[in-house]
Amino acid sequence: PFEIAFVQQDDVDALFIFDRCVDLSFCIDMVFNFITPYWDPHANAMVEELPLIIKQYLTIFRILRILRVIKLVRVFRASRIFSRWQAQLNIPMAIFKLAGHLATILLLAHWLGCLWGGVVHFEYHTDAQGNKLSWMSVYGIDNKGMQTQYVTSLYWAVVTILTIGYGDIPVVTLEEKGIAIVCMIAGCGTYSFGTALMILLRLLNDTTKRRMRFLM
Repeated sequence: PFEIAFVQQDDVDALFIFDRCVDLSFCIDMVFNFITPYWDPHANAMVEELPLIIKQYLTIFRILRILRVIKLVRVFRASRIFSRWQAQLNIPMAIFKLAGHLATILLLAHWLGCLWGGVVHFEYHTDAQGNKLSWMSVYGIDNKGMQTQYVTSLYWAVVTILTIGYGDIPVVTLEEKGIAIVCMIAGCGTYSFGTALMILLRLLNDTTKRRMRFLM
């Protein structure tokens, strides 16, 4: 989403090379997922013949599994890794849940910031002088670098998610108002989830203390 929203040219720089390497790694991973042997419960053995593997992976169920390797969707698989870390490092559940909630907020802020910054490329409104009209042009950063545009978009997303809403960044067009509504709903949902999580953790902590006193 960052590249779609803020990178407007294909200059071969460090960011471009890094992004292409990430794309290549996901393509390689997709190929390996497609040719991985599978377990046949009827034969009680691993099927390693390539034609049979391809036939198996061309079924609807396997096609859906292949779609899971799209890199945007694979981000959610990181929760499995974090769960293993929590079990291996014996991290308290309360700290683990709070860290996970914070990571969710940061990821959501990044996505919504990219959405907010990318909407200007799909708007065709103009002012009285014929200049393109968007929140970036009104705020005066439409000709700034992508770092300035991204940080400003991320700033707007964070204050919106956290329901602060300073109002210093204007919402100009109808499209931007629609995206702002979506971001505010996402922010309220995230805040409500965090509040419910804190209440649940407090209840679990109280229950654990009662059990410890009962056992003693």
